[in-house]
Amino acid sequence: MIRIRTLTAAVALSMGSLAPFAVQSAYAKQPVVTKTSSTTSTQLTIEGTDLGSGRASVLLGSFGPLAVVAQTATELVVALPSGLTAGNYVLSVQIGNGVGNSDESVVTIGMSGTAGTSGPAGPRGAEGPAGPAGTMGAVGPAGPVGPMGPAGAVGPQGPAGNNGDGVTVTQLAASDFAGGAYPTMVELEVYATQ
Repeated sequence: MIRIRTLTAAVALSMGSLAPFAVQSAYAKQPVVTKTSSTTSTQLTIEGTDLGSGRASVLLGSFGPLAVVAQTATELVVALPSGLTAGNYVLSVQIGNGVGNSDESVVTIGMSGTAGTSGPAGPRGAEGPAGPAGTMGAVGPAGPVGPMGPAGAVGPQGPAGNNGDGVTVTQLAASDFAGGAYPTMVELEVYATQ
């Protein structure tokens, strides 16, 4: 009798310890998908909230469930099926087994989606430092000659000179009469200074 009671208690304890995990999986919070992206042709990254509270089941259009590569509370990484053509697909994410624990969105595979609206312009940045001085340019051509300036003022009168008469006499030497030649005129220079 003692062994049977011990076995019964062990079984009850095991079932009791598993019950919370079963409830958590069945009644997980509803996931919310906020963003999807793909950097390769083989994987799809799903971002959102409440993505890790239970087992994830991901459908992409008629493909799935897709193999889950990584799972956290905010991100799922799933493997894309081979032979997937470009286009828009309905993405369905189920967390746990409870009804309503899923979210859907449309993803674009293999082609660009519609462009989003432009965001507001950012604030003006700070002014940068001044750049280095440039090289000196070539010398330009000479300009035209300017007009003649006005006449200058008359200078002061100089000092008065000395008054007097001066006479200069040129004397003839004996050699001037050599050979019987006689001059016909006597040079006389007279200077008068007033």
